[in-house]
Amino acid sequence: MLTADLVRASVRAGVLRPRFVDVGRADHLGQAEALVRLFAACRGKTVGELDEALADHIGDSTDFALIRGLAKLLRDGTEVAV
Repeated sequence: MLTADLVRASVRAGVLRPRFVDVGRADHLGQAEALVRLFAACRGKTVGELDEALADHIGDSTDFALIRGLAKLLRDGTEVAV
């Protein structure tokens, strides 16, 4: 589940309208695919290394909420060995 800071939404006429990822948009699909590849490449690495790879991937992106939201969902499904 996304945290409030990662939810993309607008309010119109007092109604909250979430903005969902549009899988029909090549840029949204591309970001999702890139993050899946990044998480797969970090298999067997430390959480710190994953965080660093995510920070490098996000860089100066203007679509911070989309990328961080997708990354959060992937991280929620990630098993971490202790």
